[in-house]
Amino acid sequence: MIGLGGGTLCRHWRALLPLCAIDAVEINSLVIAAAQRQFGLRPTQGRLALFCEDGSAFVARAPAGFYRLILCDLDAGTLDGSAQHFRSALALDGALVINSFFEEKGPRRLLLLGRALHALLANFEEVHIVRTGPHNSMFIALPRASALDREGVSERAGELCRRLRLPFDLCADVINNETYAIRRPGKVPAADS
Repeated sequence: MIGLGGGTLCRHWRALLPLCAIDAVEINSLVIAAAQRQFGLRPTQGRLALFCEDGSAFVARAPAGFYRLILCDLDAGTLDGSAQHFRSALALDGALVINSFFEEKGPRRLLLLGRALHALLANFEEVHIVRTGPHNSMFIALPRASALDREGVSERAGELCRRLRLPFDLCADVINNETYAIRRPGKVPAADS
């Protein structure tokens, strides 16, 4: 998990998936201290490790194929130099999920979205974009092309919510917001997707 904030997502995922090991990376030591002091976030052996460093540098050192899921809260405009490291760190059946906030509007916003998409498609075979708010977009990058379309992503999100008993509806997020699936030219969806 790149970007810790108050540690809410770490605590949430740890509660939902108690056997899952989470590496949380935050560049600002004051944010880590606040998450621990104010919100009670505690590292636990084998379940939650906290790292104070740049997320891109951390991922660049990760063993190839080590992670099944990488969650990021970052400026998508910074993906130019780090997308290949995210791809390398992911297993073939993994996913990179980026929550990105854009204050820019008009042509500047389109330019930043385009740069992020270009960086992701240079390293991933498929990218889904879900616009979750006026300034927010979520990118879901897959190392291999899948046969998923908007409805397929929505179905899988709904299944995940039900299986994990999540207190929110990812299915509705996909269906009720602008959603786009973009595959790298020449890539055919994997047969087992």
